[in-house]
Amino acid sequence: MDLARKESAKESQRPVYPFAAIVGQDEMKLCLLLNVIDPKIGEAQATTVRSLVDLLPEITVVAGDPYDSDPEDPESMGIEVRESILSGDELSIKLTRINMERARVDRNPKEFRDSYKAEQEKLQQQISSARSSLSSVQIDHGLKVKISKVCAELNIDGLRRDIVTNRAAIALAALKGRDKVTAEDIATVIPNRLRHRLRKDPLESIDSGLLVQEKFYEGMNKA
Repeated sequence: MDLARKESAKESQRPVYPFAAIVGQDEMKLCLLLNVIDPKIGEAQATTVRSLVDLLPEITVVAGDPYDSDPEDPESMGIEVRESILSGDELSIKLTRINMERARVDRNPKEFRDSYKAEQEKLQQQISSARSSLSSVQIDHGLKVKISKVCAELNIDGLRRDIVTNRAAIALAALKGRDKVTAEDIATVIPNRLRHRLRKDPLESIDSGLLVQEKFYEGMNKA
């Protein structure tokens, strides 16, 4: 009886959106993949947030709404879209694809998930292989020094930034099926490892992620 009840509850749950189908969040997806390959990269923000669940008060929500919208606050249901979202060809193309994918999910969730099955399985194999080979991936001492110098030049305190950047670069190399870290691996991961640690300059016009990359490549060119 309990087994039947569990199976029924499982079937009634909202289908999980395929990771491979997520559009326009490439950097976020890469960060998540690298953390799956090497969990030591993460900083437990997700664990911390999840631990708040038991402390939160009960709220009234719209019945059957997957987003738990407030029935007393229609604006929270997303009925309006800011004009700024509607500008830009590239963003428009991304939004069009997102809307099309969303429509496919609503029409037939199972069919949508099945359409990404091969891509999901390939990604699973890549992750499994990367986790297995992680310990054998090497990073040259010179590249480690470059990472440390970038952290120093950007006045980023502590050694943890160096460590997690090294780990992220190693995980990326493993994900790509290589046994050695390249400068390009570091350039890919270093912005999302350091940008949020930069001291904000209100007069700075360059994106903080690009600033981190520039500092790294400047260091490489000095070699």
